[in-house]
Amino acid sequence: MNLENTIASLITGSIDGAVSIIRISGSSTLHVINQIVANPPIEWKPNYMQLHTIGNPVLDQALVVYFKAPKSYTGQDVAEIYTHASTYIVNELMAQLYKLGVAAATAGEFTMRAYLNGKMDLAQAEAVADMIAAETSAEHKMALNQLKGEISNQLANLKSDLIDFAGLIELELDFGEEDVEFASRNLLNQKLVETASVVLELKNSFAQGNAIKQGIPIAIVGAPNAGKSTLLNKMLNEERAIVTDVAGTTRDTIEEMLVVNGIKFRIIDTAGIRDTVDEVEKIGIQRSYGAISKAQIVFYLYDPSITSLSQIEDQVNSMQLPSSTKLIIVANKSDLRAAHLSEHITISAKNNSIQPIL
Repeated sequence: MNLENTIASLITGSIDGAVSIIRISGSSTLHVINQIVANPPIEWKPNYMQLHTIGNPVLDQALVVYFKAPKSYTGQDVAEIYTHASTYIVNELMAQLYKLGVAAATAGEFTMRAYLNGKMDLAQAEAVADMIAAETSAEHKMALNQLKGEISNQLANLKSDLIDFAGLIELELDFGEEDVEFASRNLLNQKLVETASVVLELKNSFAQGNAIKQGIPIAIVGAPNAGKSTLLNKMLNEERAIVTDVAGTTRDTIEEMLVVNGIKFRIIDTAGIRDTVDEVEKIGIQRSYGAISKAQIVFYLYDPSITSLSQIEDQVNSMQLPSSTKLIIVANKSDLRAAHLSEHITISAKNNSIQPIL
């Protein structure tokens, strides 16, 4: 890949709005826009948007802005052309740029050049993609913090602390027989504990960030006819899963996305867990256990009118949940039973009734 050549691309995605933006980056940027713009200025004023007639032959009246290296997104000379969002105009303008020797930018190439020219580090480059893909306020906030250098600063501080720690250890090893103490054992232990704490925090933040981007997985599990599919439908406010009185209706996992207060959740309805000779249902139950093993939260639903506490305990034990998984036991169908088990959340998925235990 030639990083010195001049590249261009439409940066506003699909052409379905009022304005399209074409970005040009590279050493020949000024030469190119002087060829594209009718009556270009003698000297382009950086960071100043100007209205020009563009194209040869003329295509449009567009706003053009020039960013002089290194004060640009990529660190190179950059120009952006704001045209009307016409498929014809954009395609013809790109064709004229290609005739002038400009290459089509590959996916992410502007950001790659920004990284290689020291305009951002790898964490910030990744944040650019996350910012574009953000669908919730939590995803946007996380990407914005990373783009501003929050993670990069933490890593830089961690690197500095590790270098200091290694230096103190080397001094102790080199001059251990001398009557000189460069750092007390307590200080070294303290630095080690602090560094381990930072590493653990970064590790946890990765898991949290991944959950925010991918969605926090929640598995709805239980015996057949416990009301799992009804609960899924009520949470989504649509008839997503088939609900019948026939036990074992759900034979596979059903996964849907739900956003609550800016946080994305992946709700997974599963096949009812029971002993069965039906081969298809067995496969569905195996997939239920697979969904349970990957879930961060498990809703275990049961019908309190037919399920004993010992049966609940046996089924919960059979799931072999990791210690990090949050288990929420839910007594469903409270509309069919006046009393409820006080240690569990009681709901009627059918009637949209939820009575959490405080």
